[in-house]
Amino acid sequence: MLNEDSKKILVTMSEMIFYQEKEISELKFYKENLIAHLNQKKELLEEKNNELKRRVLETNSLNEKIKTLEEELQQKDNSSKLRKELKEKDNVNSPNHYKLEGLDIESIDVIFAVVRGIKNGVIADCVGNILKYVMRAEKKNGLEDYKKARKYLDWCIEEKGKENKNE
Repeated sequence: MLNEDSKKILVTMSEMIFYQEKEISELKFYKENLIAHLNQKKELLEEKNNELKRRVLETNSLNEKIKTLEEELQQKDNSSKLRKELKEKDNVNSPNHYKLEGLDIESIDVIFAVVRGIKNGVIADCVGNILKYVMRAEKKNGLEDYKKARKYLDWCIEEKGKENKNE
């Protein structure tokens, strides 16, 4: 049999084991809760990471679209500048001496507007040439263009006189 001291030691050891098991049980509980909490955080971080990846891809796509649009805009701007330069330098389709200063039209636009209503072709041709020579004279041939305009005016008057006699 056990003596009194041995019994006390045995009870004390049993109590210690009980408290240690209780402590271990509590630690296991905290550990499980901590693991569950960390797993929730991990899932949340994975969701956020996936969202960030999606946004990065979306941003990259938008940046590519912006780059493409900027390139298209630059091409249009270059094309517009080139058209303007060509228009300014094009002595066949748009010579400078036929441009009307301060207006965004050329002499031919005015001539077409004026002669469009003239039924007599000879008179229409003469009026067109009169306008052409008068509008370009100061930019091109000066006095020579004014003389040409006067010549066409004489022919126009002569044709109008014939027209009036025939009526």
